[in-house]
Amino acid sequence: ADEMTRRSEPAELGQSVQEIIAELEKTGVAAELVDPDWRLVWVSPELKGLTGAESDEELGLGRHFAETRTLPAWRQFVSDEEFLAVARELMPYIAEGTPGGLAALREVADSVLGPVLSAIEPKPLPPLYVATVGFRQGDLPPVSVHCVVVRLTGEDGDVIGVLMLYVSRLPASLLALVARG
Repeated sequence: ADEMTRRSEPAELGQSVQEIIAELEKTGVAAELVDPDWRLVWVSPELKGLTGAESDEELGLGRHFAETRTLPAWRQFVSDEEFLAVARELMPYIAEGTPGGLAALREVADSVLGPVLSAIEPKPLPPLYVATVGFRQGDLPPVSVHCVVVRLTGEDGDVIGVLMLYVSRLPASLLALVARG
């Protein structure tokens, strides 16, 4: 865990990543960004608003992505079953990009995530991956959303971050009608 959490501040964001964040903040999209080591470095204002978190600490900014998902601000959105389903999909990619790999992840895993880590093999994140998650908000019934995971690369081909966009599963034609009321 020391290797994963020794830096309490996120890595310095490169110019390209800063530009991506600036453009995303104009859109009102629910999104988050991790650095190449899977430390959470940015949460969009819209997503932060949905969490109800009042501070970066409540969101886990600067901490490893897997660690942040043990925090109440994030766990409120998914049941344990849904959390495990998504973890089984994403943890192989997260393990591949995490300094120290699976061993480091096991050190920060909670009792829910631990068993998932013993059943996966690390693998490289493709340029684009889509996971589907049941999103809960308060007492409302869960709604299914897509988590679009985008591997961001610099001009040299090195990974500069991973962007996660949370988007509606409604077809664009229906979403256009809903937007018009």
